Amino acid sequence: MAELKEIARLVRWAAGSMAYQLAHLPEDKLDWQPEPGCKSALTVVGEVVFVMKSALPVFTGGTLDFEVARDTPTSLAEAQQWLAETSTQFADALEAAGPEMDRAIDTPFGQLWGTSAVTFGLVDLLHHHGQLTYLQSLLGDSENHMDMGALMQYFGVPQA
Repeated sequence: MAELKEIARLVRWAAGSMAYQLAHLPEDKLDWQPEPGCKSALTVVGEVVFVMKSALPVFTGGTLDFEVARDTPTSLAEAQQWLAETSTQFADALEAAGPEMDRAIDTPFGQLWGTSAVTFGLVDLLHHHGQLTYLQSLLGDSENHMDMGALMQYFGVPQA
């Protein structure tokens, strides 16, 4: 499942980058919402973690599990820890996946192919990563914060 191994690599980068982006928001603004119906940075992390956790049963023959805990971290350290732990577990499962993923699974959205269903973890991660950078700009931060070491680790030419 070469394509899932590539997705795992992107999950590892995106989760690390999201944790890095969180550190560029003022700690007292991590729970800030531009409007009452909008999501805060901490809420966004909770959603990302929820989506990755909900896909884990697919790797062991199950289907998407929307009954897993849907919590919100309460601090920068907790948010970064949740991202690290969950993305590692999710990326490890992606890397270990084999032909058992080539099956249809029933979901609330209809039947999905197993390998496609688990990619939502990456899609959601990238979507919410963008929301964090937008929250930074709403708070007056016009810099593009990029962890260049991580960028080169995941996208650069491998060094011998």
